[in-house]
Amino acid sequence: MEPGHRGIPWALVLIAALGVGLRVAHVFFGEASPYAQAPVMDAQYHLQWAQALVLGTDFQSEAYFRAPLYPFFLGFLNLVFGEDLMIWRLVQCLLGGCTVFLTGLLAQRVFGRPQGIVAALIMCLAWVPLHFDTELLIPVLFLPLVMGALLLTLDLERQASPRRALWAGLLWGLATITRPNVLIFAPIYFFWVRGQSKKRAGWVLALMFTAGWLLPVLPVTLRNRVVGGEWTLVATQAGVNLWIGNNPDSDGSSAIVPGTRAGWWEGYWDARSQADAAVGQALAPGDVSAHYMSRASDWMAEDPGAFLEHLWTKTRLFLSSRELGNNLEPTFFASHYDPLVLTWMLPFGALLGFGLVGAFLGRKRFGEQLPLFVFVPLYGAGVIAFFVCSRFRLPIWPVMAVFAAHGVVLGVCALKGRQFRQAGGIFLPALALWGFSVGITPSNMFTPDAIGEMQLGDAAMAAGNADAAVEHFGLATAHDRVSPHARLGLARALLDTGRLERAQTILDTLLRERAFPEAREARLRVEIKAGRYVEASTMAQDYLRDSGPEPGVLYQLGRARFALKDHPGAQQALGQVLELDLRHVGAVYALALSLDAQGKDSLEAWAAAADLYLSTSKDSPFLQQALSRALELTRARGLDERAAHYAGELKRWLAEHPGP
Repeated sequence: MEPGHRGIPWALVLIAALGVGLRVAHVFFGEASPYAQAPVMDAQYHLQWAQALVLGTDFQSEAYFRAPLYPFFLGFLNLVFGEDLMIWRLVQCLLGGCTVFLTGLLAQRVFGRPQGIVAALIMCLAWVPLHFDTELLIPVLFLPLVMGALLLTLDLERQASPRRALWAGLLWGLATITRPNVLIFAPIYFFWVRGQSKKRAGWVLALMFTAGWLLPVLPVTLRNRVVGGEWTLVATQAGVNLWIGNNPDSDGSSAIVPGTRAGWWEGYWDARSQADAAVGQALAPGDVSAHYMSRASDWMAEDPGAFLEHLWTKTRLFLSSRELGNNLEPTFFASHYDPLVLTWMLPFGALLGFGLVGAFLGRKRFGEQLPLFVFVPLYGAGVIAFFVCSRFRLPIWPVMAVFAAHGVVLGVCALKGRQFRQAGGIFLPALALWGFSVGITPSNMFTPDAIGEMQLGDAAMAAGNADAAVEHFGLATAHDRVSPHARLGLARALLDTGRLERAQTILDTLLRERAFPEAREARLRVEIKAGRYVEASTMAQDYLRDSGPEPGVLYQLGRARFALKDHPGAQQALGQVLELDLRHVGAVYALALSLDAQGKDSLEAWAAAADLYLSTSKDSPFLQQALSRALELTRARGLDERAAHYAGELKRWLAEHPGP
């Protein structure tokens, strides 16, 4: 079939339907995961934002840290279906089917119907896009927007009109407020669109394309200015992300600002606190971003050799056939619960090998299909500039599937025509590139099972099952290469099961090897759990003197002082925690207890504790006490509306957690 065939073959529809079915099965199998109904990190952040949208509460009173469209999408699902995460994921399966269909349609438009069918099959069956289509993460919405935008943009080469240009730009604008890094394409696409018509008509096309692109973006920019007080185009995360991927301690993949805690909000507030401390004043989000951009630029300029070596490491990670987790370990969680997922089938290395060969074979169409050909190298460069993980690399999958399909189809046609030399010229380079992708993988990486078991241990700890956590962390630390976070998790689990000596041994070893904020806090917990409150207080002050203010250390200092009945001292330490981390629910709860012990007004502290537990830890037994005290104090003040709210929440909690 000739390129540009405009019919929609039933095969594409059926393949997209199969893709939806496989994703639905993945959702049902994945319900066995402890994270299915208790998302963490970015997924939890998106969930909290969606909850705030439905409740009408203020989630971000500053410029957006992250682009808003995907959380808005989840907020819509929350409004329509309620907070049923399984239904949300099932709806996302339809978006995954759209990506499969649009990938096939794009390949058909560029190369022909056979290529369209093969490209759709790749996106239908490959486990990486299948898995991420069921996660509460940005790519599930971003991919169909990008594929739709590419389709409409390439259509301008055949049927250029201002209206079509406007629609193409609109989809790019929606993609921008989903993940802003697509702005990297704007200048190149502008001039390519300009070249699709002669003279004045070309400028009209380009301006309509730009107007469409700006339509979704400008309301976000204006909102950031009006609400946040800053001229921020979409979001303020760029500077922090640049520093995460370009600092002397970066491994090129881990999404952690050096010296911060590992949780999402913990890391967010710690990163801001570091920037505030470095500058000597409280910074607005845009200034925080500029601060970290400056730090990254300074490091690149001061040590260009180390920077170039690190850039090569990130390039290797990007080209590697290994999938890198950012949040949960994808290889482990995709296959651990779903027997239909075969992680050896259609790996990234195969996509890379056949995709590069297919792009080379289709190079004669480079000029007329420039938006497609430049997508992978430009987007890939954007990922490498920051840090590399599977979901950041995922947007190149459908475009590479288009090129890979072209290579596969031409290779198969050559074999059918007994043109073995031509077939060898396709398959052998593709296989060699696949081998290169496997071989370039750094050898010092942790295995997927080690990381997966560690994350199952984290889930068991979050569920209050420390014995199960010890088992999972034990499996994680049994591997040859062990993450220090796995050893820290094991120490915490041992601490919760009362095995203090073994926990202390692990923590002391970790602290000798490297400075972990979480390890210092856990070490203080050993002292507090052993009843050595004076020793804990002294140790905490030593840590603070050596490392500066850390929320976890200050929190444990507050607990130690509370146990010593030094309530003013406890209140001071806990107040410092909340200056560094507004969402530290333990500190708010402990502060409320401290105020009660001093006979001071604790209404707002208990209300804040109840609200934080409701938004972060609804199953916590501490929520009952927080709700009860907030209800008691609001009733005593005659605050009937607030009292009714806490009474309703308390009634709901008691119904969901019946006593023995």
